[in-house]
Amino acid sequence: MGIKKVRIRIGLDGRTQFKVEGGQGADCIDFTRALEQAVGSVENRELTADYHEAASAQVRDEQKERGL
Repeated sequence: MGIKKVRIRIGLDGRTQFKVEGGQGADCIDFTRALEQAVGSVENRELTADYHEAASAQVRDEQKERGL
């Protein structure tokens, strides 16, 4: 995987949004964990297609290893 980037948007109401680019699966969540802890609790998390594709690929790889 290439370089990961995070886009940070801070609204007038103080809400902060992070969007990870260049990451897949749980790697995206790990990448933003320190930022999330710094700004407070996570109210909502929207997972992108990249997240789900990586998760599906991991399940397929595990099934191959088990011979399923």
